[in-house]
Amino acid sequence: MTLDARPLSELRKQQISDARQHKKLAVAKLVSLFENRLKESAQERHDIICHLNATAERRDGCIIGFTGTPGAGKSTLIAELSKAMLAHNPDISIAVLAVDPSSHISGGSILGDRTRMRLTENADRLYFRSQASNLELGGITQATYHATRILRYFYDFIFIETVGIGQNEIDIQQMGHHTFLVMQPLAGDQIQFMKCGIMEIPDSFIINKCDEEKLARNSYYMLRTALKQARLVELNASDNAAEAHKDHIFLV
Repeated sequence: MTLDARPLSELRKQQISDARQHKKLAVAKLVSLFENRLKESAQERHDIICHLNATAERRDGCIIGFTGTPGAGKSTLIAELSKAMLAHNPDISIAVLAVDPSSHISGGSILGDRTRMRLTENADRLYFRSQASNLELGGITQATYHATRILRYFYDFIFIETVGIGQNEIDIQQMGHHTFLVMQPLAGDQIQFMKCGIMEIPDSFIINKCDEEKLARNSYYMLRTALKQARLVELNASDNAAEAHKDHIFLV
């Protein structure tokens, strides 16, 4: 069914105006509307998108996905990356969507990733939103998709942190312009890497927690061997940890 666009209320127009200035309350109100699954919210979401598409001011933000197993350090990595990017460029803004697992027993979710995002400077250009997985499979949720729809109009970059994944949660590939798989040293041998369906979806790999250089290098060589065997890189490509970034593998 095709919906006809209706004029927005003055309240919604003011919220959009405030959201363009990165006022967090206005952004949160709009994101909550887009996360709402009630049927009556569909019309208002459609009206807002039509209104935004008709205006000259839009950012069309870049969506970057971060996926990986629990404990790989995704939250801390995103926090440090956000700080560095905001400090380096005073003109950009970043929104972070972090998906937390929901309990199979209680249905609740801790939503604790924001505790790692402690900014004292440039906080006005960063928006953070925690989301519960609601037991949905795939690493992200329908709410993640809908929240991203509206955030792209107000922020230059949208970082999506998937729930800690196993071997099948690959939905982020369909949403992101670029997807990083975050790993930790000695996350598995060549066979373990090859078993993981998740290995085939990232655009780049990040081996995190590389404080110990020997462990980091060993992990890099195991990953490169697995990628060669899976024919994801050239079989005759040389392995050089010092230039790992050329193969879209980053040691941090």
